[in-house]
Amino acid sequence: MLSIDEKNRTCLITIDRPPVNALDISLMEKLIESLNQASKLGDHAVIITGTPGRFCAGLDTKALSLADDNNKDKIFSLLSNLLNTVASYPIPIAASISGHCLGGGAILAALCDYRVMEDGDYKLGVPEVKIGLQLPAKVNKILARLVGSHLAQRLCVEGYLLTPQKAERSGFIDDLTTKNNAGDAASDWCKKILSLPQETMLAMRAECRKEILSLMKLIN
Repeated sequence: MLSIDEKNRTCLITIDRPPVNALDISLMEKLIESLNQASKLGDHAVIITGTPGRFCAGLDTKALSLADDNNKDKIFSLLSNLLNTVASYPIPIAASISGHCLGGGAILAALCDYRVMEDGDYKLGVPEVKIGLQLPAKVNKILARLVGSHLAQRLCVEGYLLTPQKAERSGFIDDLTTKNNAGDAASDWCKKILSLPQETMLAMRAECRKEILSLMKLIN
């Protein structure tokens, strides 16, 4: 799940749980562990990616429906921990979106510093309302930070899904690439940000991301 390119000072974390990269207890535990390992390397950047055609489908709703109360609590606690880990991440982190990006996967991507998505017949959004799951209020605010309040409302209230082109136009993603090129674009962004004076860049990044920490209730 975690590979490290010391030459380019980049850590690649791959979400790989066929068929749709849905988040279950085991996958979320592995993601959190990999993120924590990568953050300890210091002078590096991190890329989170998925498998071809699938970035992340969000929570495994089948596993959630079969879980008892204790496991349901654990699932939601782990999801919160995963998102908080990304929100408070101490080094630059990019999302290389290789396909469908839904629910918790879309929120995870939204909390990264940079998002690049491959063009194709893919969807991005938070369709939880369509299956009767109410999103926390902070999700609307996290999305509004990227796309504005009106579109964030549509995403949350309607379960409206974006194509890659609409995601780029709305500001949800920073760049749009052709098939199989999101990884290279994310690597280029990492190289660019790591070429900057690190102390200054990290201080400015921390200042700019205080809003995210506030939305996640990690700071007052």
